Amino acid sequence: MDTISLLGSILGIGFLSGIRLYATVLAIGLAVRLGWLHLSHALSHLAVLADTRVLVVAGALVALEFIADKIPWVDSLWDSIHTVIRPVGAALLGFQALGPTDPAVQAIVMILCGSMALAGHSSKAATRLAVNHSPEPFSNIGLSVLEDLFVPFGLWLALKHPAVTLSLLGAFLAVFLWLSPKVFRFLRVELMALAWLVRRYFATAAPGVQVLLGVRVPAGAQGVRCVAAKSIEGLRHSIGYLRWGPDQVVFETRRLFRNRTYATPLRELVEARWTNGLLLDQLTLRGGSRDRTFYVFKAPPQAPRP
Repeated sequence: MDTISLLGSILGIGFLSGIRLYATVLAIGLAVRLGWLHLSHALSHLAVLADTRVLVVAGALVALEFIADKIPWVDSLWDSIHTVIRPVGAALLGFQALGPTDPAVQAIVMILCGSMALAGHSSKAATRLAVNHSPEPFSNIGLSVLEDLFVPFGLWLALKHPAVTLSLLGAFLAVFLWLSPKVFRFLRVELMALAWLVRRYFATAAPGVQVLLGVRVPAGAQGVRCVAAKSIEGLRHSIGYLRWGPDQVVFETRRLFRNRTYATPLRELVEARWTNGLLLDQLTLRGGSRDRTFYVFKAPPQAPRP
């Protein structure tokens, strides 16, 4: 196997690991174990994935992921946890695929596999987080099923047509780099939501509670940490504070290295609607010609510093 073919196969496996790490491991292991896949000499070290112990562990994790990935918001929580696991797993698969060789080459391949997995994972996580804001669950389930089916097809392509795989990955990276600011903004929201959820779980009860715009917050709090939805023009997916005063509600954030604000007079608001979610709660301020929606982090909000 020449260098281009080897790189195409390994990076293809790395990309698939960023989407479905456990399914990738299980698919390769089962295919080798059942004789459906005959690994080339260059990839022969991946035969270890056919070990019974590896198959059992991978199978159990695939079953768990299959269920978690079909439930809205649970899938985003699962993706948050795997932001590190998938790239690291992909790097280890690349290391194992090469076998004993020049340490510098091993390091380069591990970096490339981990980076490719991070790009794939980030795109998947951002897409699923966006879809989870849809009120119906079918698009979420449909995307999950497509990802399940993509793994065996992607493996076949990576192992049988590595040059084509390498070309497709190059095109994907070009698009990814163009969209990366939005993708990583999504990913940042997801990771922060998970961190605040954990923080809330271990936090002690607030000494006092007040209700502002329909939101229960600690007494004395001046705002909530939240994310602007697409209804907030020019600030979509920006993380900031929603503060309230005697005559207006102001969303404050930093976008493109500038402080930005979005103010709504209280006289225009007729209703504040609160919806609980798994990772983020939704606050919708109704009034005027349209709604203003914000996704609020789970942890009890603290009074922001002046």
